[in-house]
Amino acid sequence: MKHWYDLRVVDSAIEMDEEGEQVVHYEPRPGRHTRYKVTIRLEGVDLPYVEAVTYRLHRTFKERTRRVDRRILNPDCALTIWTWGLFVVRVVIHLKSGHQIPVDHELHYDEAIRAVPPGKVRWIARRDGEAIRAVPPGKVLPWSASR
Repeated sequence: MKHWYDLRVVDSAIEMDEEGEQVVHYEPRPGRHTRYKVTIRLEGVDLPYVEAVTYRLHRTFKERTRRVDRRILNPDCALTIWTWGLFVVRVVIHLKSGHQIPVDHELHYDEAIRAVPPGKVRWIARRDGEAIRAVPPGKVLPWSASR
């Protein structure tokens, strides 16, 4: 008998800062693609049954396979990466029962960025992990111009 779990893999480049504002972190790289800070995680009412998640990233990542254990401080098994492209993430959800649920998740963080109304997200440029400038709300960089 099959059991269906209410679990979904989601991704986003938009996060909330301490003041509750929407923020996108990006890294401009002259002559190369702009990179974005993206978080991949699980959602669903059956999260308590999850032990860990293994994410298999694009072959261009140095550390391609990453396992994230479910912990009190990371209950949705979130993984944050810096990426410039959209690709399929091979996900294996490890249940406490010992069963595994394989999922192919196509990243689509770009859709959420484009859907945010102008002035509703703050863009923070980074270089070598440090913020170098912030675009204030109301002066949003268009998606196409930020690539």
